[in-house]
Amino acid sequence: LILLVSLITINLVIALESIGKDPTFSARLPLWEILIDKIKEKPFLGYGFQGFWGSQRKEVSLLLVAQGYTWKAGHAHSGFIETTLSNGLIGLSIFSMSLFSGIFRSLQLIKDSNTLEALWAVQFLLCFLLVNSTIESTILAPNLLWMLYVSTAISLARARRRIWENQ
Repeated sequence: LILLVSLITINLVIALESIGKDPTFSARLPLWEILIDKIKEKPFLGYGFQGFWGSQRKEVSLLLVAQGYTWKAGHAHSGFIETTLSNGLIGLSIFSMSLFSGIFRSLQLIKDSNTLEALWAVQFLLCFLLVNSTIESTILAPNLLWMLYVSTAISLARARRRIWENQ
């Protein structure tokens, strides 16, 4: 397994191209490089909630075109980069602490109670983490996924409290 992971990591570009995938994740990597440079301009508090794309969309698109890409970016294609653009490193830190403490709590709950609720929570939170790392940009958007995230966090807190009260 270690050898397989090492070979794939070393030959990532070849591996991706062999299955017909773009090693830049469909031009996401150049976009992320541009956006990380933009984050450096306002690192702590960001551009404000959903404020980046109104003022910077044209400039980001021009930078992508200069690198040979023809599509116009409308969002970061990464929830963590999008969160940092909107809320800065402070907002990203607060959200990351919430997410990783939820994952940790759900793993503890599996160990302590072995319930279906705990198993569902860790599966949801890990999927939420993976999807928002590379595909989605809607971590803090008011939508169904956010509502599920908040309800999962609340459920984990209540389940942990029940376990402590019963001990």
